[in-house]
Amino acid sequence: MVETLAMSGTGSDVAGAAPTGRFRVDPSPSASAIQNAPIDPKLADVIVESYEGARDDAGRMTGPGVASIQGGHKFEGEFKDGMMHGAGTYTWCDGVVYAGTFAFNKVTGEGTFTWPDGSIYVGQVRNGLRHGSGRFQCGSSPAHYDGEWVDGRRHGQGTLFYNVEETSFYRGGWSADRRDGEGVAVYPSGSVYTGAWRDDKKNGHGKMEWKARREVYTGEWKDDKPHGRGLHVWNETRAVAGAAQKQMCNRYEGEFSDGLRHGLGKFYYSNGSMYDGEWEKNLKHGRGVFTFEDGEIYEGDFVHDRMVRQRWPLGPQTHARAHMRAVEPGLFVVVDGGIDPCVLCVCVCVMATGGPAETEGQNTLGVRRESHDFSPH
Repeated sequence: MVETLAMSGTGSDVAGAAPTGRFRVDPSPSASAIQNAPIDPKLADVIVESYEGARDDAGRMTGPGVASIQGGHKFEGEFKDGMMHGAGTYTWCDGVVYAGTFAFNKVTGEGTFTWPDGSIYVGQVRNGLRHGSGRFQCGSSPAHYDGEWVDGRRHGQGTLFYNVEETSFYRGGWSADRRDGEGVAVYPSGSVYTGAWRDDKKNGHGKMEWKARREVYTGEWKDDKPHGRGLHVWNETRAVAGAAQKQMCNRYEGEFSDGLRHGLGKFYYSNGSMYDGEWEKNLKHGRGVFTFEDGEIYEGDFVHDRMVRQRWPLGPQTHARAHMRAVEPGLFVVVDGGIDPCVLCVCVCVMATGGPAETEGQNTLGVRRESHDFSPH
């Protein structure tokens, strides 16, 4: 006997086919890890090739029963008024299985979906889509999501874990399958971002802590990069004379653009020096004031991180001192433009022309001339 289950279908997939698509998981926390895919396709007008079970006075399938569906699919569970209604298990021909509740031929209520690759979803569904609270575990990677869904997409509050130990994760707001709102991201290295997200990227105000590098940035973000006003602090503990430990700290407070110091800002160096002025792509460029650790001041123009010689306010005594300046007394000096290997902070060099030039050493506690790497580690 051949019967038709007149089902109210949802979605646009072929009738009676197995759920199309799979969850694609990207192990990188910077990308959407679980893509939207329909759990249950349209099941309208599936053809019942055979049925074992009770029937009501009108000859319709009712109560517990087993139906073999055209195409190699199978349903075993409760029927009412000739429709799947109540608890049941639907098995598609490719091995995908849903076990849970049905409401008049709709996958609605709570249940479990399993895929042949080991992927599994457990939670609430509505009209064949993940809707409500649920957990999805990807079979091909350790990534798994536990939280709220709306119409098949992560939406609301939820946590996406990236490893089995659940030490790397994003926890916070979601909108249409993308990170949105306030959230916390913990990366495999231990680095942590806490703050605003929009369109799956850091956007708005937030704080990033690079644990391994001992750096902290607090301020505005745009598309995963510092942009706007912010504070960037470099911390490092260094050995000094007598095997003692000294806490070193450089910090920049001011404007950023596309992840670089750009605009107006102040840079405080660990040896007590300070620059207050204009920046361009991480370099001191434009008008500025540089205060040395001994209180001497240069006020004038900077070009590509260097003081312009003609504006250097040196008297005879100061000029002589500039040939050998202790950047950190007892630790290192700069002599005639040469940089002692242990220089850690801003140095003053006297060039062959007799004019000084200020530069940031390559080993300045993370202060570099090249673009700062703001990617999470």
